[in-house]
Amino acid sequence: MVLIGMLDSPYVRRCAVSLKLMDVAFEHRPLSVFRNFDEFRKVNPVVKAPTLVCGDGTVLMDSTLILDYVEATLPEERRLLPAKLEAMMAGARPWLQGDRLTAADVMTAIAWRFSQYYNAAEIPAGKYPALVAYSQRAESLPEFLSTPLD
Repeated sequence: MVLIGMLDSPYVRRCAVSLKLMDVAFEHRPLSVFRNFDEFRKVNPVVKAPTLVCGDGTVLMDSTLILDYVEATLPEERRLLPAKLEAMMAGARPWLQGDRLTAADVMTAIAWRFSQYYNAAEIPAGKYPALVAYSQRAESLPEFLSTPLD
């Protein structure tokens, strides 16, 4: 795998650090979307960092999508996402910290919705009923409804 992008981007750095923490071998190519535009465009016509070129030539972009993909290929003990995510959602009353949404709730709901929008086949919703219900609670709020993913 090749991770493309500059480490001054928090998204590229997030991927690089996470890949290292998961003990995933990768090559880093520090191309700038500005200074190396033409070279970057040859790899990814959208010219978006981070970009991950997989071993089979598949090109992924977006740090969340990249990390979701990598996590799906690893045994549970090497993943960074908590294995007990479903149990955490079942205990949410109604949110992770009680009655008030926090940044953790927003990110969890957004990440789940994103994973289902792009990778539903890789992450079957039927396996996570509490997470699905939790996400539906969040997605029904006016703040979420007024900012749809699709």
